[in-house]
This record gives sequence, structure tokens and C-alpha cells, in this order.
Amino acid sequence: MSLHELLERAKAASGPDRELDAEIEHAARFQRGLSLGLKPDQIAVWNHVGNGYVESHGTRYASPAYTASIDAAVALISRVLPGLYMWQLEFDDEPTDCPYMARLYTTNGAPSGVSESGPTAPLALIVALLEAKIAEDKL
Repeated sequence: MSLHELLERAKAASGPDRELDAEIEHAARFQRGLSLGLKPDQIAVWNHVGNGYVESHGTRYASPAYTASIDAAVALISRVLPGLYMWQLEFDDEPTDCPYMARLYTTNGAPSGVSESGPTAPLALIVALLEAKIAEDKL
């Protein structure tokens, strides 16, 4: 699944989603391999196997709850977005489908101040991260 497809899934989510968590973990591992200079066929294949689990060569583990936990989302952002120097969450108390706004500020050349909204704080952070990674790949 491409980062663009993952972004669309994250934008469509209305709350915590274990399958999306596994897809995010798979993408993060794949992107990490690419950042280390590995070719796609050299990267260990981690597949999501349902219910939020990922597996490779008989090793299975539960992916972090990125879509349910602010802490897990921020840990992921710190891991995969080099140059992050600040993140910010806002909550709009007016009735809306996406009351949370996440902003990420980086120093790595990606557009500073990526802002995205979401129905939950973790989802807003994940959507902002995916937007920042897509922008970073265009540099």
C-alpha cells in the first residue's frame, strides 16, 4: 500500500482501527528500509495478518495502537520523521466531524507547519505525519 493510499485510509477512519495500525506499522518498516538504502526486494516483508498483527518469517506481534494512542502516534512520528522539532494538538469545541487539529514542524526541508484535522487526536497526528512524509518524498 502506498503512502497516498494509507493517507486516504487514515482520513476515512472515524476512530481507532487495528487494521490501519498494522498497515501503518508495515509502511513505517518499509520506509525505514528505504531510508537505510535498501532496495524494496531487500527489505524484510512484514505483512499484516489481521486484528492489528504483523508477521514476518513466523514472528508475529501486535502493532502499536497508533490510531488510538497519542503516545504511540507521537513515538511513531519521532521515529520516522527526522528533523521533527515540535508537534501541536488543538481541539475545536464546535460540533464538527474532525474537531482535532495536528501540526508538525520540521527542520529537514519538508514544509514546516504541516496541519491536518481528524476525528480523534491520534488520527489527526497520523494524517499530519503521512502528509509530511509524502511532502518529504517530493523534495
